Amino acid sequence: MPVGLLIPNSTIYPSLGRDFVQGIRLGFDGNELPLKMEGIGLGAKSSECETALQKLSIEHNINTSIAYTGNAVLPDLVAHFTDPKSLLIHTNLGGHLPCDIPDNRQVIHNAFDLWYNAWCLGRHMAKEGHKEVLYIGTYYEGGYQMPYALDQGLQEGGAAISAWHVPKPDAVNFDMDALRSKFREQPPQAVYLAFNKSDAKDFLSAYRDAGLDQLAPIYCAPMMLESEVMNDLQHLNFSCTTASSWFPSDDHPNNNAFRKAHTDAHGKAPNPFALMGYEAGLILKAAQALPDLSSLKEHIRELNGPRRNWHYNTTLQKTCALPHIYKASISNGHCEMTDLGPANEPESLPDKLFKTRSVVFTIWANPYLCI
Repeated sequence: MPVGLLIPNSTIYPSLGRDFVQGIRLGFDGNELPLKMEGIGLGAKSSECETALQKLSIEHNINTSIAYTGNAVLPDLVAHFTDPKSLLIHTNLGGHLPCDIPDNRQVIHNAFDLWYNAWCLGRHMAKEGHKEVLYIGTYYEGGYQMPYALDQGLQEGGAAISAWHVPKPDAVNFDMDALRSKFREQPPQAVYLAFNKSDAKDFLSAYRDAGLDQLAPIYCAPMMLESEVMNDLQHLNFSCTTASSWFPSDDHPNNNAFRKAHTDAHGKAPNPFALMGYEAGLILKAAQALPDLSSLKEHIRELNGPRRNWHYNTTLQKTCALPHIYKASISNGHCEMTDLGPANEPESLPDKLFKTRSVVFTIWANPYLCI
């Protein structure tokens, strides 16, 4: 039986769809998996996504689909999966789910959890003694709850974001003169950088040329250390710390097997899009092996995914995985990634994060990096 696939576009990562599909097929053990794909633009409009689902259902009689969309459209998609034999695997790189998602055993939300990782990194920074943190990032990056989650993690350890630098999109040289003034007037104990592939190289080059890179330890979102970004930064000498539930270099049996399978099949290490596809493939394979879907969510912990302690959290209505703290050091064209160990988030973290749903929600409807 074919499986439906709703896939968005990304100008930042044009290979997103291909990487995601390659991951799905690997997660399904490389077995032949017929996919019926529907493009959904930026994955931000409920009307486009629902039309694609209806086409898959009516024209192709498909009741199992994988959808890579923004979280804002998820409540409308859930309504299409009421048949006990139907299944929706919803995925993206992270962000809070809306408050009004009905509990539905036919729907599994699996994400890379950038906001969850930001919370854990904030708490780690506070534990390291960084009580005053300067947040530096673009307006776009601020729309996926990462700044809020970072600040909440900092506050858990008695710290806070003490200043912000969010240059306008048309600002020359990222308004570096204003940033210098912030360092003089209120020297931070650490900085947090939120830039994606389209801006990271230019910003870090300007940051170094302004003589600011040695004034405070640098922390960042994990996608700033994604392989394509790191390739762009090989000429720089700097170190940066992040929190993430996965990096391709993670050394444990499940991830080693995933990395080898992906490298053997495609000649390169996997990226987060391939990871999300791979996990969707694992879920799909498990679903097809079960007599019914009533135990699928509980079964995820047993699927031996590449991420540590990957499981379904009933409080957050989604999968979660254990974040680790990583330090990347780039010197003379060589990058060394060091795993500093688990972030050790408190057991109450899911409850804390769930409560913030009514406080803050993703302001962008499209999935992260789908612009």
